[in-house]
Amino acid sequence: MKIKGSSVQQTIDFVKEKYPSRYEEWLGTLPAETRKIMTGLVMPVLWYPLQEGVIIPTMHIGNLFYNDPIKGSHEVGRYSAEKALKGIYKVFVRISTPSFMISRASSIFLSYYDNAQIQAVEINSKKTELLFFNFTEDEKFIFHRVAGWVEGALSVLKAKNTKTLVDFYTKEQKFACKITITWE
Repeated sequence: MKIKGSSVQQTIDFVKEKYPSRYEEWLGTLPAETRKIMTGLVMPVLWYPLQEGVIIPTMHIGNLFYNDPIKGSHEVGRYSAEKALKGIYKVFVRISTPSFMISRASSIFLSYYDNAQIQAVEINSKKTELLFFNFTEDEKFIFHRVAGWVEGALSVLKAKNTKTLVDFYTKEQKFACKITITWE
């Protein structure tokens, strides 16, 4: 799987904004191929390997700054949503409700992941489920960042008591993920 460079850049921007004095330390923890991506010119419209471009650096953020890779992934996801929804997608936010936003999230995510299949199901005014297909089991860490993104998006929309639950399962002998989102 590949991911758009804008997600790679948001990973870099997260560390530079939240932990500027530790940016070089974070870079030093990364494997050579990942460090090469993080220190190179990242083009927002180009595709990058999901593992080296986002998963590995996000795991290192979690380990280094939170002592918890899942917590770190969640925080990077929240940050990415807040930046995107207050920037390029801010017009979309003005006309949106939480259920409308989450129902459209599958379209948003499709523009970031190549070859992904994402489907919004059970959409109502307080709950939605997002199903993700065509990812591999070794890419499952990305879904904690996606859950953080959803929580960040709902925060921008002023939803209260947002909760996300990430479940992994097998469908037709293929790995899949379901993220259940509830809010008030």
